[in-house]
Parts: sequence; structure tokens; C-alpha cells
Amino acid sequence: TNFWVNNGTIIGNGTLATSFRQSSTGSTVASNGVLALFGTYNSGQATFTSSGGGFGTFRAATSGTLRVIGNVASGMGGSWQVDNGGTLEVAGVNVDLGAAFMPMSQLNGTVRVNTGGNLTLSSATAGGPTLGQQGTFQFDASSGAANIFMPNSSGLANFTNAGTIFITGNSSGT
Repeated sequence: TNFWVNNGTIIGNGTLATSFRQSSTGSTVASNGVLALFGTYNSGQATFTSSGGGFGTFRAATSGTLRVIGNVASGMGGSWQVDNGGTLEVAGVNVDLGAAFMPMSQLNGTVRVNTGGNLTLSSATAGGPTLGQQGTFQFDASSGAANIFMPNSSGLANFTNAGTIFITGNSSGT
């Protein structure tokens, strides 16, 4: 398999239909539109893997939507950020960010999980667990469930919702 190596910045909108090895200095940024990740090309799914032990940063900037359109398996790391006015969208796929760095201070925009989507938040073992959010969690479950999971949370005293949680459609979000 061929990979592009990203030690700098990928910024913009469109679909990244190729696989990347992203280093700790690499950034993938959705700005001013939708940047779709983990799509399918040549009958295979695009991936992001670590280069040199780091995954870098994935960011939905103001007016940008970082749309995940393919499944993301356990072990995906990186620092995930959603700026005020930005959106991280799980488009009906399974996204496991349990090994990612996603503290509350980095979730200031909208995290949207569409029908059939499952998002696993960062766990305590990742060094920056998701114990709250300051923006909006949106469950867009028009024809089925949409889920957000918290791993390793048995001792969690509370989840701080400093923003808004929306459930839209005829179904439920959990």
C-alpha cells in the first residue's frame, strides 16, 4: 500500500481519497467547507496511520466540517479539535477515538453523529480523556440510533455539558 506522508498541513475542503502517514507535526484541517476523511478509493478504505509514533492534529476550524465517511478502528490517535463554529461529523459510520487526545477544552464546536453512527470518545488512558464538552453534541437520528460512547468511565463522577445536546429526528440518541 502506498501512503502520503504528512509532516506539515493539509487544509481545505473536498475528499481525501488516499491514505496518509501523519507525524506528530502534521495537521489535517477542515476549513471553510467539508473535508471528508476515511473514504473509499480503488475498492479500499483510506486510512491515517502514525508516522514516527504520532498522529498529529485533526481539526475542524471555524466554518469547517471534518466529516468521517469511513469506519475508524480502535487505536486511532492524534489530537482532535473542534473550534467554535466548526463541526466534527460522524456520517453513519463507526469511529473509535478512544486512543485520541480530546479533552473538553478542545471541543468548542459541534460534534454530530448521524443515523447509524457510533462515536467512541477519548478514554482516560489517552492522556486527554473526554469528560465534557463546551460546544454542541448533536444526535441526528432520523431513521435509527446515533450513539456516543465513553470508554473506561466506570469511575467517572460526571460528564460536564457546558454547551448543548440536541436529539433530532424520529429516533433516539444515546
